Amino acid sequence: MISKVNFMKNIELILFDLDDTLISESKWYMDKWKKCDFYIEKKYNIVGFYEKISQIIYQHGFDYTKKVDDALVGLNAYSKNLVKEIVNYYLDVEVTPTIFPNTHYILKDLSKKFHLGIITSGKKWEQELKIKLSGFEEYFSFIDIIENKSKTSSELFIKSLIFFNTIPENTVYVGNDPFNDFIGAKNLKMKTIRILQGIHKNSVSINDADFTYNSLEDFNNDF
Repeated sequence: MISKVNFMKNIELILFDLDDTLISESKWYMDKWKKCDFYIEKKYNIVGFYEKISQIIYQHGFDYTKKVDDALVGLNAYSKNLVKEIVNYYLDVEVTPTIFPNTHYILKDLSKKFHLGIITSGKKWEQELKIKLSGFEEYFSFIDIIENKSKTSSELFIKSLIFFNTIPENTVYVGNDPFNDFIGAKNLKMKTIRILQGIHKNSVSINDADFTYNSLEDFNNDF
C-alpha cells in the first residue's frame, strides 16, 4: 500500500489523461450534437433532434452506433443521406472544450515543479484539436495520442519515460477511467491518481488508482 504522506516524494513527471481529466468529454460531444440540432432545424425544419439523441445516448451510451438513425426515425425524418450528412457535419463542426475549473492555473503551477505530459486515447485529429482549442500545448513537452489501443498496455507509457529520462517510480499518471487508465501504468509501478468526474465518476473497478480525488484542484491542494 502506497503511503499518501510520501506519495509525491521523488516525483519528476506527471502524466495526464485528457477527456474527463482536464476537459469534459460528455460536454464536448453533446455540444457537437447541439450544433447538429441547429443545423438540421435551420436547413430542413426538423425540430427536436437534440432532445431525441440525448435520450438515446442516455439509454445506450455514447458509443451506440445507431443513435443518429434512431433519432431521425423517432422524428419521422429518417433517410440514409440525411444520416450521412449529419454525421459529416458532426465531425467537421468545431466547439469549444469545457475545461474543468482552475485547470490552467493548476497546470501552470505544476509545470514549474514537474515535467508534464499527456497520454490520451481517441482519434488523433480530434484529440489534437481538443488540446489546441483548450490552450494546453504550452504546459506539455510530451503529448502521445493513442489510436485503436488501450492504456492497459505498459508499452504505451515507456515512451514517455524514455523522453523524460526518468523511471516509473518517479512518475504519476492522472486519469479518470478505472477500467482503462491505470492498468498499464500500475504494471510499471507508476503511481496513479483518479479524478472522480465525468462519465466514469461513479464507476467501480478492481483496477482503480492508488488514490482518488473529487477534482484536479483537490489533488493539487493536497500536494
